[in-house]
Amino acid sequence: MSKHWHQVMVFVVALGLVGAIFSAAMVWVDPATVRADATAVHIVTRSHPAATYSRVGWTYFAALVEGQQLTSYDLVDPASQPVRVLCANLTEQIITDFGPPPCPPERAVLEQGDAAVAAWQRALPEDVFSPFLITPRNTLLLSPQPIIQWNPVIGADGYRVIVRGPGVNWSADIDDPYAAQLLYPADAPALEPGERYTVEVIEITGGQEGASSADEDAAISFEVMAPEDAGAVEATVEQIEAGAPEVDVDLATAYYYLQMGLNADALAVLLAQTGDLMVETCPVEAGAALPEAASPVAYLMLGDLYLATQLEIYAGLSYSCAHDLAIAAGDIETGARSAAALARLALDDEERAEYVKEAAALWEQLGAKDALEALKAEFVGIEIE
Repeated sequence: MSKHWHQVMVFVVALGLVGAIFSAAMVWVDPATVRADATAVHIVTRSHPAATYSRVGWTYFAALVEGQQLTSYDLVDPASQPVRVLCANLTEQIITDFGPPPCPPERAVLEQGDAAVAAWQRALPEDVFSPFLITPRNTLLLSPQPIIQWNPVIGADGYRVIVRGPGVNWSADIDDPYAAQLLYPADAPALEPGERYTVEVIEITGGQEGASSADEDAAISFEVMAPEDAGAVEATVEQIEAGAPEVDVDLATAYYYLQMGLNADALAVLLAQTGDLMVETCPVEAGAALPEAASPVAYLMLGDLYLATQLEIYAGLSYSCAHDLAIAAGDIETGARSAAALARLALDDEERAEYVKEAAALWEQLGAKDALEALKAEFVGIEIE
């Protein structure tokens, strides 16, 4: 399938996995009868190739990869080897027997997103020849000293970075043509909680201003979280790390940041796992062995995050890598979700149809009838056998 991104479409999605609710008996559960803890999310922190899971409404099982988000109604088959999960209440449980995650139902901190999927619409793609803003955009921030990151432009001599907002009109010139980020300094005007700020990055060539990130067709701004709220978030992150000290909990931390609207902080955590796909290649080609610690769920989360912050080129690269990693790992659900996401982004009708048909085939492979019907309803103009 073609992976070229000539133009992209915006599809604003709820961050986090919006899954169904499941029972240990593998029968459909009436939502009206489900306990309040049904929205709790348990993050897989250690798995192995033989482990599998299934959800209510599925007929079959899929490979269980690290980072996958489970509910208390999913079924896990650890296949005689332990699987570790960080439960929604930030305690660690080790799954050794077939059944639902053995997580306590009370005091859930990690929860599913419940926002509805919004209508998607065509938008102008990012211009790779302009210094479009990567972060912070459409986000809360933990720190009043954000890291500002942008797309470096070939041929630029440097950049002018401007931060604007109530009582703030700060700028800095950067002479390094290869620079792509800047820390907002402590001696700059203070960024106050509750106020909205914007960043503009301008290309400087031959001493003259050139292309600007303000030319982008996107409304982007950020806000600093109140100190007391930021302190509570940082305390929770410490709990996440303490809850599973022997394993990597970065994906759980990123999930929590996304849940709190801290998109930029989540992006920093995920990029530490994945690297920048504009300069690095996906760690596996479709059909190859899955590299250690390369979770398709991380790339799917990254795609959702980029899409929600209106970075469609980055979203496409992330979904493409999630797709290839998922196929290599046997992670059928992530494969189906990433294929559907790539279909939404595709402008070419033939490419879109190929992705839709692949997503349908993967949902059929799981026996996930509801997901298949939802796919057909979204792409009504594409015939799915």
